[in-house]
Amino acid sequence: MRTFQSKPIRQTQYQGRQVSYIDDQLIVKLKPEFREDQQAQESVLGALPEASVLQSGFDRTGMAVVILPESFDPLEVAKNLSEQEYVQFAEPNFLESAS
Repeated sequence: MRTFQSKPIRQTQYQGRQVSYIDDQLIVKLKPEFREDQQAQESVLGALPEASVLQSGFDRTGMAVVILPESFDPLEVAKNLSEQEYVQFAEPNFLESAS
């Protein structure tokens, strides 16, 4: 299995293209009007699977990196989070490719 900074990498089809992403990480971005809203941040954190950890808290742009427990599929968790009213997007931590 390929790794990135000792984290496993998965490959899959996503929105019509082949992508690679870090197996246990999500990127979550809050909508602009909720970037500094503590209640919105807590709501998003409460919607994460138990034992999820913020690698970095929400920054001034409203973005955060989330580490998921092993048994959770980042694509599925991202889909569920994207349905929250506070979330602009949630997606696996994709790796850039040259293709």
